[in-house]
Amino acid sequence: ESRLSGLGAQRPASVIEAGLERQRQDARWKSSLECTDATARTSRDFCIGVAGLKEELAASVEAARLEGQRAGLQREVRALEDRGAGRDKDPQARMISRLLRIDAQQSAFGLTVFVAVMVELGAAFGLYLALHHSAPGHAPSPAPMPAARPWPAVRAVETVEPERRPPPPRIELNGRDLVVVRRVQGERMSN
Repeated sequence: ESRLSGLGAQRPASVIEAGLERQRQDARWKSSLECTDATARTSRDFCIGVAGLKEELAASVEAARLEGQRAGLQREVRALEDRGAGRDKDPQARMISRLLRIDAQQSAFGLTVFVAVMVELGAAFGLYLALHHSAPGHAPSPAPMPAARPWPAVRAVETVEPERRPPPPRIELNGRDLVVVRRVQGERMSN
């Protein structure tokens, strides 16, 4: 862009070539041996004009080359942008940096450190908390192992009829039925 702007606005090369061709038809072109032997003042002035046209032609050709190069680079930039170039590689760090008004690299570094600390804390205390060691003195005691008993001797089994009990008495209180349950020795009380 800077080289192109340094050349300034240029006429098309075909227009400049047409002007050079017109100059070659001038008698001074032949008398100066195609501007290689310009000894007279009028021949020198003529050849200075021809050299100016040649310089303008070279600038026009260079400008056209740079324009083509710029167009190719612009196509390449658009293709790269379509594939993701120029976008934030870490939008989360960018948002945090905007909120905290710090550099994006600092916020990305902070996020990395935060995640590393959380992973280490989880590794250090996760198993501890999962095994309920968080409250001292309240650790569950392991269930006692039943004592090993020898196998009983085989004996004849007699069938016993279950004892038939009468249903519990019912008492009515304020329109509600209450069931009185007797506690039988050796049984647990049920609701």
